[in-house]
Amino acid sequence: MKKLLYLTLLTVGLFSCADRTDICLEQIKDCKALDGGKECVLKAMNQYCGTDFDVSTNQWLYDMQDWVKESESNKNKLIKLCDKLKEEATDKGYKDLRWIAEDFEEGLLDL
Repeated sequence: MKKLLYLTLLTVGLFSCADRTDICLEQIKDCKALDGGKECVLKAMNQYCGTDFDVSTNQWLYDMQDWVKESESNKNKLIKLCDKLKEEATDKGYKDLRWIAEDFEEGLLDL
């Protein structure tokens, strides 16, 4: 029982110390690896950004564009994620991550 409690606390501690950008990156990679599709990636984005926009419709894009426009902090958060996606794509050869980053940049940052 003590080992289970220790393992649980260790796991929670590791995730709470992890950078939210890294966590989102891993979620997006999991989406791609498990063929989770577009909705899976958008859900990871919602979690990263602290939003709860409907990922099942195109309205997500417009809601997210409005969110990006709300503050420089929001925009910088998305820029940080896109940079991380491109870095991972370059370092590990995940071309899909570069395409995702470019889609986010074109659809959300180039307003």
